[in-house]
Amino acid sequence: MKNNKLIFSIDRLIILLLSMYIVISVLGTYGIIIFDYYLKLLILFCLLTYVMLSIYFKILNKSKFKVIDIFSIFYILYYLIYLLINNSLNLGYVLIIFYFPLITLAASFSIKKSNLQFVLNLFLILSFFLMLTFSYETIILGEVNGIYINTIYYSILSILFVLINKNVFVKYLGIFYILILSAYSSKRTALIIALIIISLEILRNISKNNSYYQVFLKYLKISLSIFLVIFSFYATVEIFNSKIDEKILNIFNDGGSGRTDIIYILFNELKISNIFEILWGHGVNSTSIYTGGLSAHNDFLEVFFNYGLFGLMLYIVFWVILLYRLLIMRKAKSDDTFVYMISIIVFLFVSLFSHLIYIPTYILLLIVFWNMVWQRQIK
Repeated sequence: MKNNKLIFSIDRLIILLLSMYIVISVLGTYGIIIFDYYLKLLILFCLLTYVMLSIYFKILNKSKFKVIDIFSIFYILYYLIYLLINNSLNLGYVLIIFYFPLITLAASFSIKKSNLQFVLNLFLILSFFLMLTFSYETIILGEVNGIYINTIYYSILSILFVLINKNVFVKYLGIFYILILSAYSSKRTALIIALIIISLEILRNISKNNSYYQVFLKYLKISLSIFLVIFSFYATVEIFNSKIDEKILNIFNDGGSGRTDIIYILFNELKISNIFEILWGHGVNSTSIYTGGLSAHNDFLEVFFNYGLFGLMLYIVFWVILLYRLLIMRKAKSDDTFVYMISIIVFLFVSLFSHLIYIPTYILLLIVFWNMVWQRQIK
């Protein structure tokens, strides 16, 4: 039993080490720390030690080796050697290499109810870290979309871990912070999602009030909130020279930044597709081939075009499961129902007007959140 407990604690350690690696890589890229190379080497050696300890305890307990154990050994060894040879990794590659396993581990780690608070705290910190990183990238470095394209959506999706927090100050700090960042990002979808989140949060608060005095406070809150939203929006546009106001005014003239052109191309291809392509799709990432490197900017169309009618049916089943769980939580009067509903609205909006499943690390953030919330419902 002691060995199992040790392995359990090391599981937490590997998640923290992966988080530290990403943070150190970001700080090193920005020149905030100068010994990032040696710190990253140390973390990689710690990760390697973790794998060796896991193997040792598996042998000690006569447990079977899983494919993931062997994969972990080669995964860590490969990038340890890569870092030693190349001296450094581009920040974008660091996020690809380490962010994906971090989120995947957290998703599986949150299956145990005893780990939920740990996962929640970790992703609460991660959410603000992503927002601060995006602020530094855009405001200080002048990268409009961050270090790589559409980094604002990581902050948008991770804000769910802030909304579920019980601390009111932390919650509203996160909401208004993401509102300002969304306006500065010049991404209409991100800004509209931020406005939806803040509107729903206001409606939830005022729906609990019944007395005349509370009704007065309700309208006062609405007025102040609208003022803050408008002020934040125009302050961001003026101070940081954001183009979001122009993009909103041109929303009906630019075809959604070319979205109508993309849909037109894909529908024309569907018209001439054979029955096999309709049923099974054109293949993984086919939309980018036909559109010149772009996604469908609509996940339903993306799934249908790439994976066909059968893939679309599976995607719809996934949606049915999400809505079914929402109904169960509402019937049980769970405290998490509201935030879970917001997550589905965010998922729907991004799926309809941008791309979410197109980028695995986007959807993994939601999967961690949904899994964590659902596990909290289990008595």
